[in-house]
Amino acid sequence: MNDESIARICHEANRAYCAALGDHSQPAWDDAPEWQRKSAVTGVQFIRSNPDAPPSASHDSWLAEKERDGWKHGPVKDADKKEHPCFVPYDALPIEQKAKDYIFGAIVRASIDSKVEVGGPRLAALEAIVEILDLGELSYAQQITRIKEHPLIAWMRKDEGRVPFADMMDARRYPLQKGA
Repeated sequence: MNDESIARICHEANRAYCAALGDHSQPAWDDAPEWQRKSAVTGVQFIRSNPDAPPSASHDSWLAEKERDGWKHGPVKDADKKEHPCFVPYDALPIEQKAKDYIFGAIVRASIDSKVEVGGPRLAALEAIVEILDLGELSYAQQITRIKEHPLIAWMRKDEGRVPFADMMDARRYPLQKGA
């Protein structure tokens, strides 16, 4: 897959995630402005060049790109004013916004990680969700319960024709931990 194809998938995953949170302001990839598509491609290139970088590094890269382009912090995303509410240090982001960096990174890594290609991108998505929700210390059964209850998963499961996540919850096929 080329960078733009991966960026398109990341963008659409972000759009779906935002919709699950009630934010319907994200345009589809084909309707997105050039600066937004370029930013997604740049994000893909960063992660491909730095596959072990944490989500905070991805955000720092995004911040640096936005700053070079003249963006600043603002209460709402406004492309005309070049203002964005996420124009803050990673640690100042709410968990819902941090999740975007985890999801974006999981998708890019799934495109380059041969282990994930064999295991399927759903495994990468599950691993990202475990990390996003900080479930690493929970038992496998507790992880599955928390994941099933998460609003994003509930939203994706209700629309299985578009995002088939229901079978992802089968512990025998998609274990979250070794030996599970």
